[in-house]
Amino acid sequence: MKNKKNKNKKATRKNTERKKKPTKTLWFAGSIIVIILAALFVIQMTVEEDKNVAGLPAGTTAPNFTLSSTEGEFSLSDYKDKNVVIYFYEGNT
Repeated sequence: MKNKKNKNKKATRKNTERKKKPTKTLWFAGSIIVIILAALFVIQMTVEEDKNVAGLPAGTTAPNFTLSSTEGEFSLSDYKDKNVVIYFYEGNT
């Protein structure tokens, strides 16, 4: 009888020890993930936005300009109230 109780106690201890290890591992992994996410959040919040971005905000009117081409001059004001796409081609280099 005593022998049976000792076996049950040993089995119970082993089961408890096994259950503790994954829990500790999960807590450790979870803590690492939380620390990494917090660090990324802090880095994201401290990085300044690039203030040297060229261009105008969407929806604003473009300033007038004149360009020379092989076919003459091109002025943006000639195309008022029309959609214009400007493509700058560098050429074959």
